[in-house]
Amino acid sequence: ELDMHTYRYWEVFLGNLDAEKCIEGDNPAGWLLSGWMKRPRGSGGRLRFRAIQQILHNVPDGEERELLLNTVQSYYGLNVKEQAEEEQLLRENEEVGKEMMTAFDKLERKGEIKGKAEGKLEGKLEGKLEGKLEGKLDDLLELLSLRFPTEASSVESSLRTINRVDVLSNLFRKAVLATSFDEIRPLLPS
Repeated sequence: ELDMHTYRYWEVFLGNLDAEKCIEGDNPAGWLLSGWMKRPRGSGGRLRFRAIQQILHNVPDGEERELLLNTVQSYYGLNVKEQAEEEQLLRENEEVGKEMMTAFDKLERKGEIKGKAEGKLEGKLEGKLEGKLEGKLDDLLELLSLRFPTEASSVESSLRTINRVDVLSNLFRKAVLATSFDEIRPLLPS
C-alpha cells in the first residue's frame, strides 16, 4: 500500500486584500505585497510612501531591508499623479526621504560593484577559454605538421574557426591515432 501525503493550502487573491490595513500592520510581507492589493483610486503614492516608511523604521539595515525596499519601489505601479504625491510626501518628510535615498544609493552601489565583479570574472573566464583554445589549436597544428606535413598548412585556417575546446581535443586524439590524413579530413570544418 502506498503512503500518500496530502497537502492543503489556502489560496489568497491579493487583489481582494486591503492594502491600507496591510501597510499599517506589522508584517513585512503585507508591506511588500500591498502594491498588488485593493487600494482607493489615486492613493498609490501615499501607500507606497507609507510602505517604504514602515520598512525604513521597522527593518534593520541589511539585505532584508534592501530586498523589501527594492521590491516595493520596483513593483508598486504608480501613475503620474501618484508619483507626484509620493515626491511631495518625500519633500515634506525630509528624514524619510534622506533615509530612502541612502538606502537606494547603497543598492545602486552594490549593483555597480556586483556588475564590475561579474564583468571581471567573465573577462577572466573568456581569457582562460581563449588561452585553452589557443593552446589546443597550437598542439593540434604541431601534431598535424609532424604527422601529415603536406596537409597541415592547408587546413590551418579552417581549424582556426573552431571555438570549442572539446572539438579540438577530439581532433587531437583522432590525429594521434590516424594512419592517414583521410581519416581526419571528414572531421574538419569546411
